Amino acid sequence: MATVACGIAIAIVLNGSGKSDTAKGSRTTSGRVFTDAPDGCSLLKPATIDAYAPGATCTPSPFDKPTVPGLTTRRPEWSSDASSGANGYVSIGVDLSIGSGVLDTYSSEKDSTAHMFTLVRDKYRMNKSNAADMYDGDLLTLKASHPLTGVGDEAHLYYGISTASDRADAELVARSGNAEFTVSYSGTREGPGVGETPVARREAEAALTAVARDVLKSLR
Repeated sequence: MATVACGIAIAIVLNGSGKSDTAKGSRTTSGRVFTDAPDGCSLLKPATIDAYAPGATCTPSPFDKPTVPGLTTRRPEWSSDASSGANGYVSIGVDLSIGSGVLDTYSSEKDSTAHMFTLVRDKYRMNKSNAADMYDGDLLTLKASHPLTGVGDEAHLYYGISTASDRADAELVARSGNAEFTVSYSGTREGPGVGETPVARREAEAALTAVARDVLKSLR
């Protein structure tokens, strides 16, 4: 499912940052300002990997390195299969963006922060819309879609079954302060006499929630 996260466009829609946007931001964001994140493969705790993708190994992304001033990105991927001791195939992907850039004066920093929050809200809405379109397409049948509380300022979850295989694909789009990220979870389960079956919705939702909380706790 890492391909789902990487397939989402990294476009940011500019809405402006006037007084109305600042007022709106004060009601819709925690006001947290992050400036950095650990290496992509360090975003998740080993216990989380062991619980939801046992035996998975992490592959860092070229986008884990700074490429745009004032923007921090991380896009690691984890994958495991039966050969690594898992009872099926599982992959996890994270696509994280943090708007940063601390300025010298309070006034300019305040305006810049309000603008960053506007960008994060817009990117969250865009990614949520893209995920909804993807899970209602020819390759995935949408089985569940709902807001998820307790993860950042705002989060929305999608769960679907692949029409081409016995794989489940799930995705969580979230934002917190000036950070926006998408977490993807894809996998199958194997059992005696039943072959491969899609990972259940509850397991996928638990995995996405745990991964998202790891990401949020790692931000600084």
